[in-house]
Amino acid sequence: MLALYRYFVAIVDHGGFTAASVALGVTQPTLTRSLQTLEFRLGVQLLDRSGGATLPTAQGMLLLRRARLLLAENRSVIEDLQQLSAGRLPMTYINGSPMTGLSLIPNILRRMAHAHPEFPVSVRGDIGADYSWKLDAILSGELDVALTLYDPLIQRENLRQELLFEPEVRIVVGRTHPAADDSEVTLEQLRELAWILPPAGSGSRAVVESEFAQHGLELPRRGVEISDWGVAFDLVESGDFVMAIPFHPSCFNNQLARLRILPVHFTVRSLAIGMVSRPLSAGRPGTRAVMAMIRRTVAESSGTQVSEAGSPRVRRKERH
Repeated sequence: MLALYRYFVAIVDHGGFTAASVALGVTQPTLTRSLQTLEFRLGVQLLDRSGGATLPTAQGMLLLRRARLLLAENRSVIEDLQQLSAGRLPMTYINGSPMTGLSLIPNILRRMAHAHPEFPVSVRGDIGADYSWKLDAILSGELDVALTLYDPLIQRENLRQELLFEPEVRIVVGRTHPAADDSEVTLEQLRELAWILPPAGSGSRAVVESEFAQHGLELPRRGVEISDWGVAFDLVESGDFVMAIPFHPSCFNNQLARLRILPVHFTVRSLAIGMVSRPLSAGRPGTRAVMAMIRRTVAESSGTQVSEAGSPRVRRKERH
């Protein structure tokens, strides 16, 4: 049955039988027969091929969501069995957003190695801003846990998602920067200085653009775009640049100690960070321990109550 699901998912993902047959290395008649068999077993029509397009029906969309999860769990089980056969405990694969990659994820890895050495953890993939890849990797079984942008539209039957924290935007400069000790500096004045800006099109860039627009201001004329937070903090510390950061105590704490926070209030909120996993995978002992450690680390850094490990309850931070 899993092979039939795999063929069905490939037909939808590749937009038809021809591209799917090339991707899978099977003939088109094989895919046609597999779809017919699947539709016969389930007693429903899964694809609508009228009008020259190959689109899933309502029943097909329902199966597509469930089939992705079943295929992902099958991949996860196979990897776990291979690791056990090689004398190793199953690995938990994680990834995160750029702001969690600098301090939070390394801290989680250290704490897991100390508190739970029996559960190996590995970062898989680039900790960048390709959030679509992170979700796809969760759905495909490449990842078990991802710290990524919180998306209320993620359907609960597909993925398990918890809101971890909502960062507050702060403007920072190096301690030797001319504005470092100016208690009355304004956003309009800062606009004339050199800035480090997030890449165009990113969520962080949209937050900065929205804040300037609310004040009737254009973006700073002098600035450089940097996506690597480590490089950005080094440049700010040099005393030559201004930067807006999505701050949370679990992220950037060490970096913030080297800088000055300017008294300029951002009214636009930064994008929230959530923890995403698959429902079945979240029950694996190693994954469960990692998720509990993530909750505890974030909660301890912000002084809030940690939710019960493994609970599907979404913990929201109240706004004041």
